[in-house]
Amino acid sequence: MAQLDKHNRLIGGLGDLVFRQVNGKTIVQVKLGKNGVNQTKQTKLSSSDFGTASSTTKCLSMTLRRLFLTYYD
Repeated sequence: MAQLDKHNRLIGGLGDLVFRQVNGKTIVQVKLGKNGVNQTKQTKLSSSDFGTASSTTKCLSMTLRRLFLTYYD
């Protein structure tokens, strides 16, 4: 929600816009997507692949850890 400051300047969000003050000037920016990142189809595919690889690696790591922790010198 945008508000007026003591100098009658907008500060805050208004719809898809964000008003803020930088060096005494009012700056207007467009809000970003979820989590601050606008993802394309390719970046979504890459992040999905990374998530799958990460989950698989975790399973392998946990299994190998159990296997190797049972052997002692």
